[in-house]
Amino acid sequence: MQPEIQYNLNRNFELRVVILALVVLLFFLGRYTQQKYEENTSLKTSLELLESSIEQQKQKNQQRFDSLQQHIQQQEQFQLQLKDSLVLLGQQRLHLKTLSDENKAAIHRIRDVDSLRAVVTKRYK
Repeated sequence: MQPEIQYNLNRNFELRVVILALVVLLFFLGRYTQQKYEENTSLKTSLELLESSIEQQKQKNQQRFDSLQQHIQQQEQFQLQLKDSLVLLGQQRLHLKTLSDENKAAIHRIRDVDSLRAVVTKRYK
């Protein structure tokens, strides 16, 4: 019976070693899983903060974009008004030049009449 007891003792010892190895392995596996869970939780929190920050930046950028579009529209309206004003000023300039030319022609006619009157007056004196 001695060899059978020895065999059972060796077998029990081997089973204890295997069970102990499994317990140690499960312990380290549990520890590893806990660390990964904590890392994932931390990463998830960081990701949520990043997404929130990105969303805020997106909203700010959208507001700036809208503001720039309004500014561009205003500038385009001012540019159209300026073009209209330039056309109107060109028309007024042409009108004034025409009036000026007419006035110059009238002055020349008056001078011609005065000269003619002076010549006629000299002949009849």
